[in-house]
Amino acid sequence: MSCLPSDALSHFEQREQELLALNAQLDQKRVNAVAQASDAVRNAESSSLHSRVLRKVEDSAADEAPASASSQLFTSESAEARPILAAAAAAVPVSRPSSSSATADGGDALHATIRFQNARIMALQEELDKTLAELSARDGEAQQLRQEAKQGSEELKRLQKTGASAEQTQEKLKKQATTVEAKCKDLEAERTVLQQEKDQLEVRVRKLETDTSSKDARLTRLQEDCDKYKASSKEAHHQDKDRAASDRRETERLTSEAGCRL
Repeated sequence: MSCLPSDALSHFEQREQELLALNAQLDQKRVNAVAQASDAVRNAESSSLHSRVLRKVEDSAADEAPASASSQLFTSESAEARPILAAAAAAVPVSRPSSSSATADGGDALHATIRFQNARIMALQEELDKTLAELSARDGEAQQLRQEAKQGSEELKRLQKTGASAEQTQEKLKKQATTVEAKCKDLEAERTVLQQEKDQLEVRVRKLETDTSSKDARLTRLQEDCDKYKASSKEAHHQDKDRAASDRRETERLTSEAGCRL
């Protein structure tokens, strides 16, 4: 995604203000050019009214031809240029034939003035067309910058919204992390208690194993003694039995001997 920081948006706004100021200057230049063209037209009309000189229509057409060709080179598509040219053309008088030499000299002076005014009008028209073209270009650039500024503002709002959502998610994750840490501490404490109990049980088991081993050794010794006692008792029983048999035989012998003596 594209990212437009706040300083870029400020740059667009500053650039827009500069273009607006430049547009105001161009508007002032255009007004000045129109005013100068109007003054030139009025001067041409004034010269025409004061001279009262008549010339042939063919001479007027011949004098106007270069001006018309030059004006076509600098004609603007703006609606503001056409009224100025129309006024300049209207300022050129329609001449009538005359036989007076003084009138001819005055007509030459008048046409010289008209040609000068036409040249001035064309220069002003050229300046006006140039100013209008520059103004149009500046307007296009300003429109583009306004569009970019609008897009940047929308992108900034979207990023701010995304940042707010990310902050909320971060806060939620922090709370979850805090809860998990608390649970981990509880589990660690429980594990410590269980480890202590386990150690105690291991000690008891080792003690019981030691006691059991000692008791097993004692039982083994007792079993051995018991076996010895059993063997001794059995041997004594056999000895007693043999002794009783021997005594019985001896008693019978003595009894037999005593009976014989009687």
